[in-house]
Amino acid sequence: MVQFPSVPCTLRQPQENLLTMQDEGFGLSICIIRPTGVPGEQEWIIEQKSEDSIALKNLKHNKYAGVSAEPGENSQVKPVSDPFEFKVEPADGQHRYKLYVESDGQRLYVDYSMLRIYPPQCALIPAAFPGQPWELSFLE
Repeated sequence: MVQFPSVPCTLRQPQENLLTMQDEGFGLSICIIRPTGVPGEQEWIIEQKSEDSIALKNLKHNKYAGVSAEPGENSQVKPVSDPFEFKVEPADGQHRYKLYVESDGQRLYVDYSMLRIYPPQCALIPAAFPGQPWELSFLE
């Protein structure tokens, strides 16, 4: 069982890219970008839902990371009003995890979208395209 503290955290990919909920003028989106300097955009509260699942709530926008329809390959992870459960898979190293959902008998991992646009969007990616684990840094 993975237990997380109830303090804000950042979720980091390589090259200091952080899970970010921001408004680019077209409404809220979730992307994976370098530090923005905007308080709360890149800080998340982890809500423990079960022994192996969590919901991610953005500190600034008070919305959750999730999928609004049935999860599928390359479904965009976007802001949603209700908690959305991601399963947690421990990875190598301390505070490193992969987040995924199960759909049609396969695991779809939270990672960079296959659509190569800027800013890089967050999406559910099949295990056949392995990404890096997320490194969690807790802000106490």
